[in-house]
Amino acid sequence: MATPKDLDVHSQMVSYGTIGNVFRVDFTGLRALYNLMQDDSPIAQPAKELALNLMRKGPSMYARFHNDHLADALFTALTNRT
Repeated sequence: MATPKDLDVHSQMVSYGTIGNVFRVDFTGLRALYNLMQDDSPIAQPAKELALNLMRKGPSMYARFHNDHLADALFTALTNRT
């Protein structure tokens, strides 16, 4: 299994008043993001769970920043990967 250090990723615990502690992950570029989201990454499953939980809550104040074209491209790439 790849580790965050192998993926050129930096992480830290941060706190937000509304939700408490959050594990923040910074990456150096799109290749690092791609590697980070692979199934063997320690981050992939928690990221999937976070996304699903946020979708279940419904729209947020950040909904205006959602990009349908980017989401379609990401889901298409993920579908073609299998």
